[in-house]
Amino acid sequence: MHLLSHRKRFRRAEKWTSVSPLLEGIPVINIHLWFDRKLTSVDHLCFSRSPLLSVYADMSTTCKEYHDTEKSMLELVFAPCSPLAGGGATLNPKS
Repeated sequence: MHLLSHRKRFRRAEKWTSVSPLLEGIPVINIHLWFDRKLTSVDHLCFSRSPLLSVYADMSTTCKEYHDTEKSMLELVFAPCSPLAGGGATLNPKS
């Protein structure tokens, strides 16, 4: 990777440094489902109104690391996860 792109990434990450102490981390569960055919061509995250499923996306369309024109990899994010799965833990308490 080119040095300039590393610098750009670092500058973008620095912007979040001032905000991160104000954020509270919560445990989530990520589920990856791999399909042998393409499910959707939607190129963005989809937010759910479900109290369990927060966001989902076809990563083969939205993320270049998983890019595939023939197959889908669906990622589901459940947040917060249940207390049985560590849902009562705070990962990054607010200052």
